[in-house]
Amino acid sequence: LAFSRLVYGREVLVAYNISSNNRNDFVLVDASLHNPGGSMNFLYGDSGSVTVQQTLDGVRYIQLNLKPHQFVILE
Repeated sequence: LAFSRLVYGREVLVAYNISSNNRNDFVLVDASLHNPGGSMNFLYGDSGSVTVQQTLDGVRYIQLNLKPHQFVILE
């Protein structure tokens, strides 16, 4: 489960692994706010950051590796 909100020109992304298994998911992010190679930082649920990636047709996304029932917030 993932969703984001645009707040004052920034994107805040919330993701929750509802499964009892590890998940490795790709989550779309707003292309007007994120450049390929940029990063989104964890605000809650983990530390560090993840890199914004781009598909060949320009769709921007991040890859999240979530533990069972892990809840994260990124900006």
